[in-house]
Amino acid sequence: MINEVLLTLTPFNVFSYYNDTIFGLNEIDLWTIIKDSFDNNYILTATTVNQKAIEQTGLLKSHAYTLLQYKEGLLGGRVIKLIQVRNPWGYKEWTGDFCDGSPLWTEQLKETLDISTEEKEDGMFWMDFNDFYKLFRLTALCQVTSPNYSVAITISKERIDYPNVYELYIYEDTHVNIAVIKKSYRFNRKIPPDAKLSINLILLKKDGIDLIIVD
Repeated sequence: MINEVLLTLTPFNVFSYYNDTIFGLNEIDLWTIIKDSFDNNYILTATTVNQKAIEQTGLLKSHAYTLLQYKEGLLGGRVIKLIQVRNPWGYKEWTGDFCDGSPLWTEQLKETLDISTEEKEDGMFWMDFNDFYKLFRLTALCQVTSPNYSVAITISKERIDYPNVYELYIYEDTHVNIAVIKKSYRFNRKIPPDAKLSINLILLKKDGIDLIIVD
């Protein structure tokens, strides 16, 4: 899955959201997260549903795409929510509403959303967010921060069954991400595919000689 790739290649936190109301987020909440992520310059990706019928729309089933930008505006009393997507292959594009050459691209809409479109086979295309929500099953964001300082600590096999304590000194207000990542069978075939490892992370704040659990 694309979130595993982002975790492997970057030192940043990665969050994944299913595009459904049972195990994931509804359309309103997902749209809010996508907008906030773009506004914070995070990396966003999405994976399509695993259904052969989706390929009739120009999309590839169970395929990872990059999300480039979003646009939102009011036209004729209707809220328009669009998202620009890129196929990393550089070709094979969406052919539905708001695709390249779609009659929905009126001059008024382009002016309202400040978009210039070009009918070009480059893997980039626009979609209505409602279609995106239905045809993509997973949205992942990578919280890129800059400037960034990161430290990676590897816990040895000998210490894995014992408490591991680390001290972090912070001298001014800042934003800190703490992630615990375990090896998986996907990237390490020496691990049994059904291996289970429970991880507990307790964050404590030192107040004099006392330790206080941080909520």
